[in-house]
Amino acid sequence: MKKRQARNRRYYPLMSVAILLLSLSVASWYLIITKSIHNSLAGRHANIFLERFWKAESLQALKMEMKDTATDNAFAHLAKLAIDVESGARKASLRELAVSGGMGELLTRTLPELSLCRKRDNNGVR
Repeated sequence: MKKRQARNRRYYPLMSVAILLLSLSVASWYLIITKSIHNSLAGRHANIFLERFWKAESLQALKMEMKDTATDNAFAHLAKLAIDVESGARKASLRELAVSGGMGELLTRTLPELSLCRKRDNNGVR
């Protein structure tokens, strides 16, 4: 009887390690599967947006179409920021646009700033 109890005491740490490894393996596979599903859905959303983007007749048509939809992928978010910059540039004087080096340079300078501002607003930091 004492031999059996001694043997069981030796196996308790081994069993607890085995259970720990099994639970961590299950958790890892859960994360792998959920991330794969999320990435697959994100890719589909991006492809759908890119099709709509390239089929849009004009920037104004895209702007009207994007008002109704959420920016659920990086391409849609970037396009929305570019449209915001472009509409802001039309409101601003042409002198400011000329000083900045044209629309391309204005977009290059403004998009990172707008992106940071929106991230701060979304996180509640002001």
